[in-house]
Amino acid sequence: MKEYLAESKEVLLKFGTNPDAGLSNSKVNEAQTKYGKNSLPSPSKQTLVSRILKTLKDPMIILLLVVALITLLSAAAEGFVEPPYDFFVIIAVLILNTTLSIIQENNADNALEALKNMTVATQTVIRNDKQEIIDGADLVPGDIIILNEGDMILADARIIHCDELHTIEMGLTGESVPVTKTADIIKTDAAEVALGDRHNMVYSGTFVASGSAQAVVTATGLYTETGKIARALQIATVENDAELTPLQKEMNDLGVMLTKLVIVLSVLIGAILIFTRSPGSLNEWVSILVLTAAIALAALPESLVALIAIVFSMGVTKMAKEGAIVKNLNAIETCGAVTVVMSDKTVTLSEGKDAVQKVVAYDGNLIGDDNKQFDMLFTTGITATNASWQSAKDGIGDPTELAMVNYLDKTKYDQLHISPKETDKIIPFSSNRKMMSKVIFNNGKSDYTVYTKGAPDYVLQKCTKIIIDGQEKDLTKALRDTTLKTIENLADDALRTLGFAYKKVKNSENQTDDYETDLVFIGIVGLMDPPRQSVKPAIKEIHNAGIRTVVISGDHSKIVTAISKELGILSTDDLLNLVIALDGVQIDKMSKSELKEAVKTVNIYGRVSPENKDQIGRAIRSNSNITLASGDGVNDAVFLKSSDIGIAVADATEVTKSAADIVLTDNNYGTIVKAIKNGREIYDNLVKIIRFLFCTNFGEVFIVLFACLFADMIYNDASVMPLTAIAILWINIVSDSLPAMALGIDPSVEDVMARPPRSINDKIMNKSMWFDCVFYGLLFAMGVLGVGAFAADHTNLLHIQTISFAAISFAEMTFVFISRSAKTTMFHSLFSNYWLWGAVLLTAGLQVIITEVWFLQPVFGTVHLTLNEWGITLIPSLILVVVSEIRKLSFP
Repeated sequence: MKEYLAESKEVLLKFGTNPDAGLSNSKVNEAQTKYGKNSLPSPSKQTLVSRILKTLKDPMIILLLVVALITLLSAAAEGFVEPPYDFFVIIAVLILNTTLSIIQENNADNALEALKNMTVATQTVIRNDKQEIIDGADLVPGDIIILNEGDMILADARIIHCDELHTIEMGLTGESVPVTKTADIIKTDAAEVALGDRHNMVYSGTFVASGSAQAVVTATGLYTETGKIARALQIATVENDAELTPLQKEMNDLGVMLTKLVIVLSVLIGAILIFTRSPGSLNEWVSILVLTAAIALAALPESLVALIAIVFSMGVTKMAKEGAIVKNLNAIETCGAVTVVMSDKTVTLSEGKDAVQKVVAYDGNLIGDDNKQFDMLFTTGITATNASWQSAKDGIGDPTELAMVNYLDKTKYDQLHISPKETDKIIPFSSNRKMMSKVIFNNGKSDYTVYTKGAPDYVLQKCTKIIIDGQEKDLTKALRDTTLKTIENLADDALRTLGFAYKKVKNSENQTDDYETDLVFIGIVGLMDPPRQSVKPAIKEIHNAGIRTVVISGDHSKIVTAISKELGILSTDDLLNLVIALDGVQIDKMSKSELKEAVKTVNIYGRVSPENKDQIGRAIRSNSNITLASGDGVNDAVFLKSSDIGIAVADATEVTKSAADIVLTDNNYGTIVKAIKNGREIYDNLVKIIRFLFCTNFGEVFIVLFACLFADMIYNDASVMPLTAIAILWINIVSDSLPAMALGIDPSVEDVMARPPRSINDKIMNKSMWFDCVFYGLLFAMGVLGVGAFAADHTNLLHIQTISFAAISFAEMTFVFISRSAKTTMFHSLFSNYWLWGAVLLTAGLQVIITEVWFLQPVFGTVHLTLNEWGITLIPSLILVVVSEIRKLSFP
């Protein structure tokens, strides 16, 4: 049985309940056993062990573990003559990376927990022939609930009877206007009725705007309309969690590629060493094993995983300060690749409440607030109302009625406010009359004034006179037609309209009850849920960044189109298209291929269901787009989860927040723009970091490789290895990491929002990056091997290794400035990143310390260098600067 297509007595019979007595305790217990609690299951939290295992699944982490094992076995084979420092450092990096990831996830969880509303929701019910208030979780199908103005509805229910009931279903359907409800059966031949058109039902998660009602609960928990969305959300979570962000996919692929590269290089070098050195003793075999491990260390940027986590963590911290809590660490990176922003209208783009936009006379001319006609209209507006308030900005009731009060400034409000007397008579709004009136009596009811407001065309039918230039005139047919045309024009501008009328009667002893006759028409008010002031510049910035904005709403297409025009979402080209908007009914009739084609050009979608939102989002993604979806209502939850990035605003429901990747602490659309901008900046900085790490690591690989192959030619000694395993580890973990970390907060050298988003198929490790790795890697090798060869003519092995160690450290510290841009000179904005300078100077100081401090020399295999020898170590840095500047100037 579809309860909304059945009489209320049939629904009562189905659940075996009496509207006057409610359910008995035995029937409540029976229903609770059958249906369970009226609540949605909370998402399970990850355990500490599962989070650790998740971190350790990364291919680069696995590779680090393998290298650590090799170094430990090497030390063991040597009888642990020296402590395995390299093994301990690698393990320390793994622990640091895992700890950072877990801390970040816990911080996000704790921040979201603080956002939750901790109050317990209750509902008034009739049970055992009496009225009582119960915990909403204890509601069961068949319960009789009592609803009054301001109540939150905690279960789906069929209305038995109601008195001027209006509910706010914005969180469920996306429609911002209060919905009129009745107890009448829906008369239709259709098998289904759209959720927003089921006027005899109320739904879990919605609110009573005005009026009262008695209803029978038809569904609880997962069986409610909200619950259906929660079930779909669980499915979307499973599907979406299996998908990786573009950077995650690339890093995984890179990890696999590096693993293969390390294996090939290690086997190749090992074979060469075995062939050239013909090891006979255990120590010789161990020596070869250590060298092959050194190749693995040189090829692998050990700190990359930790650096990515740190850079993302810094981005998360920055976002938190700017009003957003990032739940998914990789979400910021994905924000930087967004090509389409899909936004709900209500709350996200608009204020989420009605506001007066126009106050006009019968002919459409504006009525100024210094006009007597304005005073008459608003006196009627704030008198003919069920709302209550203590001041111009502090009221309770129907948002439309409160909009009239909020439009007035304090002075005007105090001037017009009328305190109703006990003798007032209210003629309530009805769906047939589409108006309401309040009668103010004086002099023992002999004098009275009628104040009427409602649908302007219906109000006009009750009028015989009209206000023109402050004077009452007879309402002729011509004046009536002009007024109707004005009403039509306001509706075409997507404004909801209210008409206002009044009449004053004196010395009437023979009063009848037909007050709403012979009224005087005053004027019309046009209302709209207005756009947020901060949205228009944010939309412009989004468009300048080459990102398309799509609005998907439960409101009517005409309203969504109007606000989109005002915000600049629709361009001139859009307005010239035959189809600029689609509604849910049209989408339901489309095939997947038709919708996929339609979403390429249509930017406005109105009157859509939650299923429609998800269909639109998936269709847009299927056109090779990276999507960002924002929303607030329960109906947005699946939509957010199935998007590449889901953002929930501060006023969003808990279901929506749980589905989102990012939760705003405000409703500021500009924060979404900041997320995209931060995503682009972070991606740029990751490119800088990867360019820096991979180019320098290629240099280390070439140094070790060429030394293995040509040591006899370079150093006149086939056994010389210029870089030891501990030196390589120090460079990769310390010398590289501090400057690389500073690159993670490097200011942009250009406006990142003045360029289109990168292609979904773009890779950080593209042809240009691979060329840089080889080109600069060879420069590193030439410089370091060159100074090592020079030192070989004047000193011993330890001096060669110490000079080579210092030379590559200083060269890499120089290259960090070159890495800030692939095309711009390193001297551009050279001093804009003081953190980078601090990291470089600190790293240089540490290099001097481990070289010159006597008790550290045995650990790092270094010896004292003279001033001239320190000067020699700077030659590779000079080569890098000269060659890179010539290259950038020649090929900008």
